[in-house]
Amino acid sequence: MSSALHHLNKKCLSCPAFLQGKCAGKVAHIKALKPSTTVPRMMTTEASPARRVDKREGDISSTFTTFSGRKAEPLPKRFLDLKRNLTVGFEEQIQKSWDDLVEVLKHRTEEVALKRESSIPQIQFKDIASGTVSAEHLKAVRDTGVVVVRGVMPKDMTEALLAEARGYFASHSFKGFPSDTEKKVVYESYWSPSQVRARSHPNMLATQSWMNQLYTADADQQVDLTTPLTYCDRVQIRPPGDKQFALAPHVDGGGVERWEDKAYNHVYRNIFQGRWTEYNPWDLTGRLDANMNMYNGPGGCSVFRTFQGWLGLSRHGPQQGTTDTAPTPHTVYGTRRRPSDRDF
Repeated sequence: MSSALHHLNKKCLSCPAFLQGKCAGKVAHIKALKPSTTVPRMMTTEASPARRVDKREGDISSTFTTFSGRKAEPLPKRFLDLKRNLTVGFEEQIQKSWDDLVEVLKHRTEEVALKRESSIPQIQFKDIASGTVSAEHLKAVRDTGVVVVRGVMPKDMTEALLAEARGYFASHSFKGFPSDTEKKVVYESYWSPSQVRARSHPNMLATQSWMNQLYTADADQQVDLTTPLTYCDRVQIRPPGDKQFALAPHVDGGGVERWEDKAYNHVYRNIFQGRWTEYNPWDLTGRLDANMNMYNGPGGCSVFRTFQGWLGLSRHGPQQGTTDTAPTPHTVYGTRRRPSDRDF
């Protein structure tokens, strides 16, 4: 929901070659700042020198083995040593914390099954705009790690954007999933006119800024939580009940890097030491220096994304293609259990 890596020249947004994906765009000229000027660091990692590596062209099926049919390779044995080194001396604490977590998950799962959709907090954009989101709703968002924001854009505008997107894809050729043009539900389009307009809408930016500020960081962590950066993603146009594009459970923002990168595993130190109840998922301290994409994975990203979200332009009810989430960030991360040979 946030984070782009450069500033585009405004002329690119009206250039046909750029909008059709034939040009990557040009970086806008930015005047040099005076030496005394302090620049707030955005949410990008600095664990390694910035270096752009072009990824092999593909579509979203390249990222998920459930679509490509590619068999996931087992991790090298060295990861067993990495896990053991992170948890050595805390074996008893980890076992006890795991046993406690199983009980918490059991009760939380029963609660979610009973409450269903109502277990996910919902707020109105007008309350964000007026600064009147209640303390109760704020707590609910922090407790669950997920939120539905309603009324971000007027209905007539979202319908117009969706119609414009459909027309654009009907007249332009894009890769997507499935590859069959008539059945395509995901388009490898990142800069269509409707996408640019949706991302840059003031209400979208205000929503992202509000959500980013749910995070906290130590005073020495130079990060600007008020200015969202655009994270450019592909387009989904799915009919209600679509079964073709069903993502398997997964975690974004790095995988094995949580064990391997020293800055990243420091973020989860309380979990690795059997104190998962002390883990604070809303604390940015340490994340800003983590390398979350050490292996240039096809779906990897070197930028810390505060939230994973999208702007919904059509109506979808429960179980009709919407995302399934586990509304409990503490216990989800707590399931990074102690290592065993079965993990490999």
